Amino acid sequence: MNDLLYKILKTLGFILLCNALLSACSEGNNYANPIESVPDQTAPVLDIPDDITAEATGLETPIFLGTATAIDSADSTVNVLNDAPEYFSLGVTIITYTATDLAGNIATATQQVLILDSTPPILTPPTDIQFESPDGNPVSGFIGLATANDLVDGITPITHDAPTLFPIGTTVVTYTSTDAAGNTATATQNITVVYANAPAIAAIPSLSFTSTKGFQFDWLDVHDATFYRLLENQDGVSGFSQLGMDILSNIQTITEIVPLYQRLNAQYILQSCNPVGCTDSSPISVIGNLVDSIGELTSNNNGTGDRLGTSVSLSSDGTTLAVGAPREDSITTGINGSGDNNKALQSGAVYIFIRNGLNWTQQAYIKASNTDLEDYFGTAVSLSNDGNTLAVGAYLEDSNATGVNNNSLDNSATDSGAAYVFTRTSNSWAQHAYIKASNTDAGDYFGEKVSLSGDGTTLAIGAYRESSSATGINGNEADNSLSQSGAVYLYKLITSTWVQEAYIKASNTGLEDRFGTVSLSQDGNTLAIGAYRERSSASGVDGNQNDDGRKYSGAVYLFTRSGTLWTQQHYIKASSPDTFDYFGFNLSLSGDATTLAVGAYNNDSSAIGINGSETDNAASNSGAAYVFVQQGATWVQQAFIKASNTDTSDTFGWSLTLSNNGDTLAVGAYIEDSNATGLNGNQADNSTSNAGAVYVFKRNASNWTQQAYIKNITIESGRLGYSVSLSSDSNTLAIGAERQSPGGAVLLY
Repeated sequence: MNDLLYKILKTLGFILLCNALLSACSEGNNYANPIESVPDQTAPVLDIPDDITAEATGLETPIFLGTATAIDSADSTVNVLNDAPEYFSLGVTIITYTATDLAGNIATATQQVLILDSTPPILTPPTDIQFESPDGNPVSGFIGLATANDLVDGITPITHDAPTLFPIGTTVVTYTSTDAAGNTATATQNITVVYANAPAIAAIPSLSFTSTKGFQFDWLDVHDATFYRLLENQDGVSGFSQLGMDILSNIQTITEIVPLYQRLNAQYILQSCNPVGCTDSSPISVIGNLVDSIGELTSNNNGTGDRLGTSVSLSSDGTTLAVGAPREDSITTGINGSGDNNKALQSGAVYIFIRNGLNWTQQAYIKASNTDLEDYFGTAVSLSNDGNTLAVGAYLEDSNATGVNNNSLDNSATDSGAAYVFTRTSNSWAQHAYIKASNTDAGDYFGEKVSLSGDGTTLAIGAYRESSSATGINGNEADNSLSQSGAVYLYKLITSTWVQEAYIKASNTGLEDRFGTVSLSQDGNTLAIGAYRERSSASGVDGNQNDDGRKYSGAVYLFTRSGTLWTQQHYIKASSPDTFDYFGFNLSLSGDATTLAVGAYNNDSSAIGINGSETDNAASNSGAAYVFVQQGATWVQQAFIKASNTDTSDTFGWSLTLSNNGDTLAVGAYIEDSNATGLNGNQADNSTSNAGAVYVFKRNASNWTQQAYIKNITIESGRLGYSVSLSSDSNTLAIGAERQSPGGAVLLY
């Protein structure tokens, strides 16, 4: 077998082992019986990589295609070739792979490579820029240049939307660049224009007065101001401070609700501001008697002689007001009934008013559940701090019931009196309790005075004509041997039920003492009770109670509660008690029970102002008020207060009210005669009989000064000051004018 034949046979796999198969075979010799050859006609089996889709990385993109292989049945190794370029352009490229075996058999296959351009250009905007405007007008300036480069196209064109002039504030400039494939890139640049200076001039405000209790400021915008500030100097001497929040530049009017009697000398500045600073207007001073700012409330069925304003009570925040009209005549019962049928003369009603912003509206018209003739429902009213609980006295109600929520229809105890408790849920009022004394008796006048604690869970009710001879706490109620000695009843709200907690009498119960004017502290644990016809000649605190040498001079008693037990702590008299002064006819205890104001509307001193002579009785029934303060374990008189225009029969001290902290005191003189209107008018012209007035006093440390002299909106005999009530913060003062035509009114200051 020659060498060529051997190689062919070996390739075809037909190599014969000479020694095993051919006996005549030997190396180098000719073979006997040679095998016939078969030709190779089978192409290799070619395996190529999958098609490829790739993102362009430039104008030409290098691509790793993968590895192709080929298997041949005859040859152990087969070369595979392809026609791929070194770099690929955008689009589709078809690559052909070829495999050829030793016999010349050829196999081919194709692979697709797709190069895409979906990447937008790289767009770089200029850096953010800040310009200054010297006068607030738009400015121009060089904002820089943007750049854009695309992987495929290189530098691409750029557009932007920048205006020619840039206004105050930040303008966002958008840059756009699009490559040949339609891929778009955007980027932004902030162009900020700021004021170089504070506003060049200040807006010029005007001040007008609006009800209720409104100071209205109006002005025209100045173009380089972005906001405004209103500054207030409350009394003209204390200095300016910002009132309220910053005011937006598109607001050109603002109304501030103010306590009128505290703003008589106020000054205001309007600042025109931008981020650089503020420019002040000239100060505006409050002038005039502020009549246009005084609010006036009347009922929606105001009838002649209703005596709306006989009693008033404000919630702590001054946004809810209860007003009694004890001679209102409607026969309706309950809440918001018809007020037109006046067949129950002088049955009485209570009205609830609420404030929303500047405006007051009537929320409820409240009648007793047992409306009857001459009950005088509304003689006394008292609201809890949140305004959601209301106590009402009807001191001439006639039922013979006793206790809470019992039969109210048997009117056999004439003028025994009753009290009612109402509660508000959301905007709806409902009667919660009908309360009678535990010893109901005709003529007791139970409910002539009422006082609720701040949380509305303790209620004191006075019956100043109750006649028992008991003394102290929870004595014998049945012995009516001391006519009109008076009593007070304490009730506690326990799991939604009112329960009588104490029956309180004076420590020196006396005939016709009329013990029964009440004022509770905020927590309900301290109670002041006045007995305005008490007779002792003692003076000051805790003197001799048993020397009845000063008929109807009057006294006040302080009680405190520990747990459920009440005890008398102090017995308080005027520093110079005198007959018929009626010290204790009205009183007010501060919320923290450390300051007590007491009215003596029949006091005769002719003194004027603070701490004048108490013994010069040349001004009969001019009236006075006393302020006592707690010092350690005792109380001392801090001030003896008279009106700034003391005059006979003015009844200064008929009504009074303290702010929660005891630093503001309002005192009513309901038959003062001046013809002034508004605030701080002429006090000397007494040409309007029974016009009435209210005086406001302020305490600084321990010194009291008169802050305001308050009159009605119009000149009439309205008896302004018949009742008074201050909100806890003293920012709202409600004053009753129960004879103001036609049926009474409440004025808000």
